[in-house]
Amino acid sequence: MRWHRLLTVGIFVVTAAAVARDSGAATGCVDGTVVIDGTDGAISAGPLRPNAGYWRQPQGTKIWVGSTRPQPPTSAFIEVRRLDGHAEPIRAERGPDQIAEVAGLALFYPGTLRIPEPGRWQITVRIGPDDGCFVVEVD
Repeated sequence: MRWHRLLTVGIFVVTAAAVARDSGAATGCVDGTVVIDGTDGAISAGPLRPNAGYWRQPQGTKIWVGSTRPQPPTSAFIEVRRLDGHAEPIRAERGPDQIAEVAGLALFYPGTLRIPEPGRWQITVRIGPDDGCFVVEVD
């Protein structure tokens, strides 16, 4: 089903998504270690790969999330889980008051996120009826 949605977007996106999923195939998520900004269905997030050395900063690092699906303003829910060890899940919510306008996304939520430990982590984003996931490496 995910591939069908990507096919409707265009060949370039399909190629990028196929490459981006190869090393993250165990989770089925977009591999954020090889893409700057990732798209999983209607959900997008970024920057991913360039943040590798910045996730653990005390203030976190900038990461935006968004949806291409036109819908009334709603919250974005973010959950982060460690894949290669044990750690408590990290949960964040970005409310409708944090929505900013940007071309190409119906809902765009700028903000920061801190991942406190090195390792491989899965970031899952839910906005309205859609969710997407991204795997990142934290140095």
